Amino acid sequence: MIEAKELRVSYGKRRALDGVSFSLREGEMLFVIGPNGSGKTTLLKSLARVLRAEGAIYVDGKSAFEFSRDEYAKMVGYVPQRGEISHLTVFDAVLLGRKPHFKWRAEKEDFRIVEKVLEILNLNGLATKKLNELSGGEFQRVMIARALAQQPKILLLDEPTNNLDINNQVAFMKLLKRIIKKEKISAIITTHDLNIASNYADRIVMMKSGKIYASGGIEILTEENIKAVYGVEVDVIKLNGKVIILPK
Repeated sequence: MIEAKELRVSYGKRRALDGVSFSLREGEMLFVIGPNGSGKTTLLKSLARVLRAEGAIYVDGKSAFEFSRDEYAKMVGYVPQRGEISHLTVFDAVLLGRKPHFKWRAEKEDFRIVEKVLEILNLNGLATKKLNELSGGEFQRVMIARALAQQPKILLLDEPTNNLDINNQVAFMKLLKRIIKKEKISAIITTHDLNIASNYADRIVMMKSGKIYASGGIEILTEENIKAVYGVEVDVIKLNGKVIILPK
């Protein structure tokens, strides 16, 4: 679905990404973890073409920069950490996700897709509410809905559970996983929560100082790797095929 080869991004003299390479398969949830400044957000912005990185990005075997902006938006949906707060209604905000598909203006098919996405994300009852009237969890679902309205093959989600309480975190991740499997799309998700990654990831990429320190399944979430990357000692407890990470 998407492949990155030797991605490099610098901010002045600081190398934010330093030779990052990986691939994402169809229907896969790939979690990118690492401390602040490790390059997680820069990686997503590069994949979303918000930043221009050195190296190469391929989507379905084609260079990302061979696509027009609208063509790329039909392939890749990007949800940043902080969406804008405005006086748009939920329906209109999600309809904006259809913009890459517009010819002259929104048509019946665009409205049908928005209604379908609102139903999938349980947002029907909020369609006429303004974005600035929503809770954090509701707002996050609207941002995902707008990305899904693009009908992408790949979702890029930057810390989607940030600022959500544990109940909303669990509900959101279960819903997201169900959508990804049902719609047969792929997702790259950044998070600071190692336990969320261990519970929902198909694969994990662990970053440190702009480089991939380790990648694989939950087996890379070892006490040694976490100490090397985060500088903290933890206990890693295996339970029912999953791992629980507790600070010492």
